[in-house]
Amino acid sequence: MVNYYCNPIGGEALLLVLAVVLLIVAIAGGVIVHPLLFLIAILALAAFFANRI
Repeated sequence: MVNYYCNPIGGEALLLVLAVVLLIVAIAGGVIVHPLLFLIAILALAAFFANRI
């Protein structure tokens, strides 16, 4: 009698799909966040130099 360890079907595929989805979310978030951080940095520098004059 041979016993086989049964993996849930698609267990590895599910992890791969989850990794791809998280990667897409991270890239999309980076596209949105980067310009905002850049804009905030520019505004902070402008406010800093405006107060010094």
